Amino acid sequence: MIDKDRHISQAVRNCEDLPGLFAILQELESEYLSTGLSLAIEKRIGKLAMAPDQRIALLSNFTIDTLKPQVIAALARAGLVGECYVAPYGQYFQEILTPDSGLSEFDPDIVVLTLTLQELAPELFYGYAAMTVSDREGRMAELVDHVGQWLDEASQRIRGIFLVSNFVPPPFPQLGIADNREAKTEIGFYQELNESLRLRVLQHQRSFLLDAFQVCLRVGWRTSYDPKFYYLARIPWAGDFIPALSDEIARFSLAAMGRCKKCLVCDLDNTLWGGILGEDGVSGIKVGAGDPVSEIFRDFQFRLKALKQRGIILAACSKNNLDDVIEVFTSRPEMPLRLEDFAAYRINWEPKHQNLIEIAEELNIGLDSIVFIDDNPVEVGLVAEMLPEVTSLLLPESKETIPGFLDRLPLFEKLFVIEADRNKTRQYHENRERVRLENSTSNLEDYLTSLNTQVLLRRVKHDDLERVHQLFSKTNQFNLTTKRYTLDEISEFFDKSEYEFFCFSVKDRFGDLGIVGLLLLDSEDDQIEIDSFVLSCRAMGRSVETAVLNWLKGYCFDTKKISRITAACIPTKKNIPVQQLYQTQGFEVAASETERTTFYLDADAARTMPCTWINLITEV
Repeated sequence: MIDKDRHISQAVRNCEDLPGLFAILQELESEYLSTGLSLAIEKRIGKLAMAPDQRIALLSNFTIDTLKPQVIAALARAGLVGECYVAPYGQYFQEILTPDSGLSEFDPDIVVLTLTLQELAPELFYGYAAMTVSDREGRMAELVDHVGQWLDEASQRIRGIFLVSNFVPPPFPQLGIADNREAKTEIGFYQELNESLRLRVLQHQRSFLLDAFQVCLRVGWRTSYDPKFYYLARIPWAGDFIPALSDEIARFSLAAMGRCKKCLVCDLDNTLWGGILGEDGVSGIKVGAGDPVSEIFRDFQFRLKALKQRGIILAACSKNNLDDVIEVFTSRPEMPLRLEDFAAYRINWEPKHQNLIEIAEELNIGLDSIVFIDDNPVEVGLVAEMLPEVTSLLLPESKETIPGFLDRLPLFEKLFVIEADRNKTRQYHENRERVRLENSTSNLEDYLTSLNTQVLLRRVKHDDLERVHQLFSKTNQFNLTTKRYTLDEISEFFDKSEYEFFCFSVKDRFGDLGIVGLLLLDSEDDQIEIDSFVLSCRAMGRSVETAVLNWLKGYCFDTKKISRITAACIPTKKNIPVQQLYQTQGFEVAASETERTTFYLDADAARTMPCTWINLITEV
């Protein structure tokens, strides 16, 4: 292991560019990096990177310096360049309250606050058994309030999101085995403390719990704490705990940046089930209960089903006979997954990279939104070569590690899971019915009219924050400026009088698509600028944007009596379908450059564009 670390460290030191460095790190087998390797990665990142993707501040009441290189290494393994600021020992309140502190100058995207009870409440940590129940509960309330006060102050002064660590209990209760006879056990006290802390943290929309307790359970107490380091340098964390916690921070970083992959495309034979369908037959493949291999693939399917509930689209791509595959899903009820759990599938003998292109087109997503998993290294290698945008992953050879394979990937993390995510597969099935109707109708306007599309436009509310953040983070095709507003930036729009923020939802005869679009307006003098106009790809192709802009013209020119609407388009490879939108809506070009085109529409030139098949309702 030491020799391998040295070999990888040498490769890291010799790497000449960031893509090469990221590629090296992708090949690492171990989840947890050694201190030496993480330091080598941090040093190389510092030489190769021009600017960070994420600025992360680390605040604590103990020595936390050892976390810094591990966080940077974890971000690099996720394909991000990180920069860390470590606040002075125990100065977490001072750093927030001092206007010219190092934290303020650093201007972090993420602030991590980690506290230990050894330092924060030693009388509780060391003297739990001697305290009365009422004293313990009173101290619990004080601790939660202490962190809550910090959050109240921090959220007013610092942008970005906040990760607040919970508390890791000692490995043995102070009363020993007799603790289980107490009215409230010591571990029960810590669970209640952590739950109270979680609820307090959730009072701030930009704050999240960093579950150090769960990380400790994952790696084990023996590899999480080293008394030697604690007594020598006040470093309570050691071993695998530090890289494991760093990985958790990296997951939040990816989620905050909207880097969550949209779709998981899965092979079938020896991936979704054990065995080869064409050789073993429908009844011979292994999945379900009764033997170890069958239970492994059953549990893997449960993991996939959980991803679907998170809003990740499932698709299947397999070289097989379609009729045989359909028979598996209809005749093997012990399988957790059904065919309808997949939003798309390609079961044929065509090259898998071509099938992936078709799946992306059917789902109207980019290839870079897809993760492809297969047990065959040849197939994975070919897809990686032909479609480098796709994240291609080889299933582990050790079958017992397959169910936990997806848990170790940070690719599917989201800050929020909302109702629209849980209904995503249903919405894709509904869209398939729309496509069938379109194909059976010869006239486009007749087809659009038959959809009975209704658009509800209203002002954005604080309760919409999660969905709004998703739309800003994930929408690429219909996104005129591709601005990626963070949670705190979105929150600020509610408080700034010059901004007006609208959302619109869509439903038709086939179902409810939910909130699919955003319109952010910036008022200045006698004109309004369209800061952002975003529409989910699910609602494209039916003139929803025309109905919204028709309303906007009336709202600006007739209601608010302004003289001009301005807008801009920043072209990207992905928003090509809408780069001519404003011209088609009657706007004039004000200035055109390679990187940005600006437009204007004056009141006397405004006209309503035809879209009679849309019923737009407003609550403004």
